[in-house]
Amino acid sequence: MTKQILPNELAEIVTGLLIKPELLGELDSREAHQAFMLDIGRVIADHCGGRVNGITDGDVAKPYLSDIECTPTLHIEPDDRLPSTERNVWSNYHVEAWADEGQETILDRVIRNSDRAALQTLLIVAAQNESVGAPVIKRMTDWRIPEGEPVCHEADSRIYTATYHLDNQTSIEVADDTGQLCLGVLLEINHGVPALHLNVSGGDTLLHVHAAQGGLVLTPDSSGVRFQRAECDRYAYRDQNSLLVKEQ
Repeated sequence: MTKQILPNELAEIVTGLLIKPELLGELDSREAHQAFMLDIGRVIADHCGGRVNGITDGDVAKPYLSDIECTPTLHIEPDDRLPSTERNVWSNYHVEAWADEGQETILDRVIRNSDRAALQTLLIVAAQNESVGAPVIKRMTDWRIPEGEPVCHEADSRIYTATYHLDNQTSIEVADDTGQLCLGVLLEINHGVPALHLNVSGGDTLLHVHAAQGGLVLTPDSSGVRFQRAECDRYAYRDQNSLLVKEQ
């Protein structure tokens, strides 16, 4: 079976190989990276015009690709296949090379920066569109652990897995290390306001929370769900006003 690669996925690979090839474990020498850079430049030139006239290495005293001074540069000359020297695939870069000195106006610069910003966000937009509806799975631990702070109880070191479904209705399901669901949250716009719907252990919704009436409206899901006073423990922050919502 062949792999089916989308344009944005191919662009990710090429971007990675040009900008940070070690992420892909490829092009691990200056020569290999610059040969690839030359080939990519020639492919663009073959299809869009311009002539590749070599490549210049950066400062070899610094780690390769670590900053602009130690990054190679590709040399492009205009040819008669370009639609014009003012507007082509190369025109937004090193603009003074093919233009008369002082020719670029403020408006030209604004348009150029806008064009480049649009190109630079294409991969992000494509990735967001691709991931709509697809779950995102993340490991979670007590907030103190990543901060390097000690936890008070051994049980606080438990690892959970959160599954996020990002869409118009966004849901989060949190499971413990055995796979048992512990908490479910659905976030949506309900009756024109942001709302949360919460459940435990993958069961029916226990509580609805609407951002309304100048605060938060808390509503049990059914007549079988009741508010009662919570134990005044660490989960309640030792606050006697804490409430417990559970099914009777």
